[in-house]
Amino acid sequence: MQLVENSKFAMDIQEIIQSGMLGQEFLDSAGTVQTIMLLGTDVRIKGVPAVALADTGSTNTFLDRQFVMDHDIDITPAPPRRVKVAGGGILVSDSIAYNHQFFIQGIPFTVDFRVLQLGGSDAILGVNWFKLHNPVTFDFIGRTLSLESAGKVHTFNDHLVPMDDPMISAMECKKLLKDEATAFVLYSIDDVRKTLTQLENTTSQEEFQHVLEAFAEVFDEPHGLPPHRSADHEIPLLPGSKPPNIRPSRMSYNQKNTIEKTIAQLLKNGEIQPSISPFSSPLILVRKKDKSWHLCVDFRGLNDLTVKNKFPIPVIEDLLDELH
Repeated sequence: MQLVENSKFAMDIQEIIQSGMLGQEFLDSAGTVQTIMLLGTDVRIKGVPAVALADTGSTNTFLDRQFVMDHDIDITPAPPRRVKVAGGGILVSDSIAYNHQFFIQGIPFTVDFRVLQLGGSDAILGVNWFKLHNPVTFDFIGRTLSLESAGKVHTFNDHLVPMDDPMISAMECKKLLKDEATAFVLYSIDDVRKTLTQLENTTSQEEFQHVLEAFAEVFDEPHGLPPHRSADHEIPLLPGSKPPNIRPSRMSYNQKNTIEKTIAQLLKNGEIQPSISPFSSPLILVRKKDKSWHLCVDFRGLNDLTVKNKFPIPVIEDLLDELH
């Protein structure tokens, strides 16, 4: 293990911490796993579920800087210490959370956390913390951590080890998610494609062809304005209302071209017609899921001048009287 010289900060002790992506197993030079992952509802720091990594390769105990900021944990400035991570990078720790209490499976512990930008986990429990609870036993085959606290030996399981029976019920899953457990969803693209192919092969287009032919006008592209009905739509305005005439907002060159092409197509289909009405509402382009643009009209100015329909709620007592 290589120590880091610190001529810049003139520190007395050097610290090395092995860190990395959350869920990655960390190995020493002999290829042996030397970490135990504790997470979820088992670990709580300031009452908040946290991810803690028990690491035999870390000489000190650390708390993630972002976690400290998010949960307003009291820290004290301290002489800067340089910390070398497993990837070879150098980080600086310049503050400490003294005598900070945290819980593992409801058991209280207290330690001085040095604050560092971890990223992969919320806390790293190092050798200095193990010394406070000696003897400490790491079972890297059974993936457990055993240590002594208040005269009792406690054993904690590594959450990276899958259960013997990984199947849980929907109710158990819901309860775990409610307790802020980490969850992942996996699915096979090949299975999805296979299912879609089977559906395409088993579904005959001839079965629906007579339906498509019987209602062909429903599936046609619209052409022209809808026919007049017995009750044509109208927009009643408040008396004395001034027609809203809102100028359009600035837009990019590509959006302007898209609007012009859409309007030209609507005019060609007869869905709209040229107008010199004093009423004017701006156009807005909204991005669709397929990355294309959808043309919308901002009618908020017109809505402010519209007479709102009123539908009074009947008196419940009158309705009950009608029942008798």
